[in-house]
Amino acid sequence: MLWGLWLFHKVRSELGRAGEMAAELKALAGRLEDPDLALQAQQALAVTSLCRGQPATTVRHMEQAALYYEPVRHRGHSFQFGQDPVVACKAFGAVSL
Repeated sequence: MLWGLWLFHKVRSELGRAGEMAAELKALAGRLEDPDLALQAQQALAVTSLCRGQPATTVRHMEQAALYYEPVRHRGHSFQFGQDPVVACKAFGAVSL
């Protein structure tokens, strides 16, 4: 649900609200100790920070996503969330660099 809300606000360029949703995703992942949700939160944070013109922050989120990523474990994320989270983060991180 939070992922969908984040995406809705990001696509509408409501970046303040998108940032709030991404931060909420990260907080929820922390409370639940859920590395899968933490990975998606890092993707949301990376994309949002890039859109907000914060390249250094984007790179940090990209690096965090890479730490959570396990190719076999997370291969289903492409279907569930529409894209591979680390591929997306690395692409946005490359743009930032």
